[in-house]
Amino acid sequence: FLDPLQPDLLGEQLVAERLGRDGGWLSKVIVAASPEERPVVLAVLVRLAHRRPEARRWLEGVLRSHLEDLAEAAVLATVTAGDLMGKVLAEAFSEHPSADVARAVIALCDRREFQTSVHLREVAFVATQEVVRSVRAGSA
Repeated sequence: FLDPLQPDLLGEQLVAERLGRDGGWLSKVIVAASPEERPVVLAVLVRLAHRRPEARRWLEGVLRSHLEDLAEAAVLATVTAGDLMGKVLAEAFSEHPSADVARAVIALCDRREFQTSVHLREVAFVATQEVVRSVRAGSA
């Protein structure tokens, strides 16, 4: 038995071709994906974004549309997929802030295994800013 090659460049190319024909397909896939599958889907998009500029737009769009549902998966994908994922997540989060999502993101970033992840720096910063803003708004 041989383990499959990772990353699967041919499979990722097929995903890119499908998304190029039907951008709405990604939302259907991400909604239907299990919590364990979602970070993998996002990591595939990050790898595609390194090779194809339009893939970054797909990644940005799905995060903006489903940020509350994908926040945890996006944090997990950031740790495995790298800095681009962290930057895109931070941008999406700063455009659509939510104190509840920010608290959940901070809780994940504070987990021991993620504390040394440089890729989460922007995400943790934006989430912290949102929590501070919401606390100040509540006390004002």
